[in-house]
Amino acid sequence: MRLRHPHCKFTLAIEGPDRVGKQTQVRLLVDRLMSLRFACEQVEVPVIDVLGAEQIYGMLDDGRALKYPSTFQGLQLVNRCLFVSERLNVILERNEVVVFDRWNASMQAYGSATGLDDVELACYDSILPDVDYTMILDGAMHAVDDQLDTFERDCEFQQRVRDAYARWTREHNNSCIIDATGSIYDVHNRIWNTLLTIAPHVFD
Repeated sequence: MRLRHPHCKFTLAIEGPDRVGKQTQVRLLVDRLMSLRFACEQVEVPVIDVLGAEQIYGMLDDGRALKYPSTFQGLQLVNRCLFVSERLNVILERNEVVVFDRWNASMQAYGSATGLDDVELACYDSILPDVDYTMILDGAMHAVDDQLDTFERDCEFQQRVRDAYARWTREHNNSCIIDATGSIYDVHNRIWNTLLTIAPHVFD
């Protein structure tokens, strides 16, 4: 099931492990699209002012996200589903392109990395509508000065997330891996060139 609206031409999710540069790339892409006169908007997930976001960040900070993975991913699903039912149609109505900073692939990758079974993950996947295309950034975690959460501190966990993203991409033909090495503009150009390849009717 895809996100559909007659006004919106394309929905894209930019995904990847923690601190790989997703937020920066979403911002660069949205800025470029707007400079080309596209009506465009970004959505950061979990959606901060929708039910569940506060609990999600709390569980990441105190370690409960690893201890109770089903509860954690359940909250992620509730947050996304409420956003879909309450707000998404308005966003699709007023934009030609919507870019998500995480969407459904992250629930699958992080759920798998925390040990959820395929049946539970398939249930989540069947509930949440899919975007037109997903790009998964793959690269080293960027150095940061601020405090890391439970997931970000665990290097082995981050590798399991990367492996799970790679498996998800192999199973979904509307997705690809983007090399996230090099400068932020190198990565941005890879994203842009991929968009021109997969959706020339929208972006050319």
